[in-house]
Amino acid sequence: MNGFFKRKSRSVADSMLHYISSYYYDKIKNQYGRIDAYRRIAAIENKQALRTNNDIVFSKNPEFTKNPKRFIYNKYGKPNHTVVNNHIIGKITVLVYRIFLGDHKTTLELHFFENQLIMHTYRFSYLTQTIGKQQVIDLLREKYQINTIVKPNAHCIMDNQKRMIIISDNVDFSINYVNFMETGFATCLESKLEEIEHSKRMHSFRRKQEFAFQL
Repeated sequence: MNGFFKRKSRSVADSMLHYISSYYYDKIKNQYGRIDAYRRIAAIENKQALRTNNDIVFSKNPEFTKNPKRFIYNKYGKPNHTVVNNHIIGKITVLVYRIFLGDHKTTLELHFFENQLIMHTYRFSYLTQTIGKQQVIDLLREKYQINTIVKPNAHCIMDNQKRMIIISDNVDFSINYVNFMETGFATCLESKLEEIEHSKRMHSFRRKQEFAFQL
């Protein structure tokens, strides 16, 4: 009888883990399913840029520069989730790890485009206390030598290469490290979107001409 209950408990636990895993996979897949998600994250029109002379990079290790994705695998091992979204500009792969930063449980999301790390995010789903959030912000201020108050959703930290740190405090408290300019992702994205808009305008123009010809 005890063996039956143990098997039953394992089955329930495995089902819960599968449900949680599927839920998180679907959440990431849907959140970044549209390319506009990246544009929204990097939109700084309504944010004040706080300048830093310190480089905002994931790692200064030469091995990271050579092959960022291999470096990540060597550092963290097999990811908890791998999410692939096919966009108009190409494939973006998101590697997801559950890690600890100090005492804080966090989720690390690493976004790769053409083997370049275009963005990585530390997501603190369990960090609900204002004090805990402020401790994270203070560590960023100290590391990047920011001498003013940093407000989530209102400020971003930017280095001399236009790499950015964007702090979001909405559903989750998250720190987004954005490197769209140096990796060429921004240029590729804007070029492709402009190409699509041009195609739409030409299509609309031809339809109008056809309609006018029929009158």
